[in-house]
Amino acid sequence: MCVAAAMLATANAQDVSGTYAGMLNVDLGMDEPTQQEDTIYLAQEEAGTYALSIKDFAYGEGEQMLPIGDLELTGIAAAEADGVLTLTKEELVDGPEVLEMFSTKIQLISASVQDNKLALELSVFAYMKGMETGDPSMTIAVSFEGTKVTDGGQSGIASLVADQAEITVWGNEMMVRGAAEYIIYNTAGVPVQQGVVDGNVISLDNLGGGIYLVKAGNRIEKFIKK
Repeated sequence: MCVAAAMLATANAQDVSGTYAGMLNVDLGMDEPTQQEDTIYLAQEEAGTYALSIKDFAYGEGEQMLPIGDLELTGIAAAEADGVLTLTKEELVDGPEVLEMFSTKIQLISASVQDNKLALELSVFAYMKGMETGDPSMTIAVSFEGTKVTDGGQSGIASLVADQAEITVWGNEMMVRGAAEYIIYNTAGVPVQQGVVDGNVISLDNLGGGIYLVKAGNRIEKFIKK
């Protein structure tokens, strides 16, 4: 009876797929934790489970930045109670290779969504190649709090492709093909630039440095303006 009730609650749970923008806290356990604006993507899978993705994850700043890569988790179980959707996954997941020296594993510690707000904690364990059965050489603790800024999550890919629109960003310019309009959002979900696509190069000179999302049709891309 209890099992049946739990299955029904999961089947009727709200769909929280979307792009969440907020503050990512990264702690290597040696120096002061760093904070950075970032986005996390959630996408509901066919079985009622979720996939989660953090694109281009890195630790540090400037010349000290250590690029890790895309952190991706699939098959995350979802259960809803009192308006809170809790996401859980017990097993470790293989992560990206780092600098051809380390292999990584990802562990979801906790994740929940309530009122379009995502709270997340996970750990990234880095192992020297060939030493994956021992203790990790480095453990990175990651936490995130953010608000949904767009519907429709991203799973294992850099963008949504419902209408085959193409978005290319380089330096201070952007090109959009296959969509009539575009909107650029900051990480707070506020539109900062929009317009009609006419096939010409779009200038990004008016944007300050930071992380942005551009939406054209049903396609969404994250880019960094330096």
